[in-house]
Amino acid sequence: AAPGQANWMYYLVNTERPLEEKVALFWHHVFATGNAKVDNCNHLLDQIDMFRKYGMGSYKELLSKLASDPAMIFWLDNNENHKDEINENYGRELLELFSMGIGAYTEDDVKSASRAFTGWTFRQPLSLYPMGHHQAVFEFQADDHDDGEKTFLGHTGNLNGEDIIDIIVKQPAAARFLCRHLYNFFVEDEAQVAVTTSTTDTGPRVRARVERTTRIAGARSEIYTRSMPAELRKLGALAGAIIVALIVLTFTL
Repeated sequence: AAPGQANWMYYLVNTERPLEEKVALFWHHVFATGNAKVDNCNHLLDQIDMFRKYGMGSYKELLSKLASDPAMIFWLDNNENHKDEINENYGRELLELFSMGIGAYTEDDVKSASRAFTGWTFRQPLSLYPMGHHQAVFEFQADDHDDGEKTFLGHTGNLNGEDIIDIIVKQPAAARFLCRHLYNFFVEDEAQVAVTTSTTDTGPRVRARVERTTRIAGARSEIYTRSMPAELRKLGALAGAIIVALIVLTFTL
């Protein structure tokens, strides 16, 4: 295994904070990057550390940290996103794969989001040779940022990347997206629509409550305990409810 893979595997096996490590793995599943392109294990390990630190906190803050992460910037080409030559790769993936999903935005929203993230890049590291990999550091280049008026999801103004993220996390689609992925990862692969809909039916922002999450998980216990022996179903339902409650409780926007 590569050093980065071996490093993370060590922590996955030996950590004294398994929930934190599991959540980091969850976010790596959602915000997938790979060393095949990044070609710097240190950058990927820094990203995993970021998932550990912010992965059980504010979704808004996590998206902000992600947008300024050199590994993600390089992975989705935002270092090639310039005010006079827009690259839509990061803006599109932010909306489609990282926060809301297809159907919650328009092509014009993709363009506006991409324009808002122009200038979000990293300081070019030193050459790989002869000393090996050097760290890249996030850098905002104001002279390369499109500071013109933009309209995004019905909001118009001189929007920047932080504004885009703030608008995103207020959308019901973001709440459904987050809860669906949490349920799929921690409970079962295919969540029924009723589960994710009722889980997020709390208003335009994700405001998870332990009692609500537990009640939903318990009410849907037949979904993820149907393959268990009858005598284990109550225990399975309780365990599933506790897992979902512990995870979703920590995500407030």
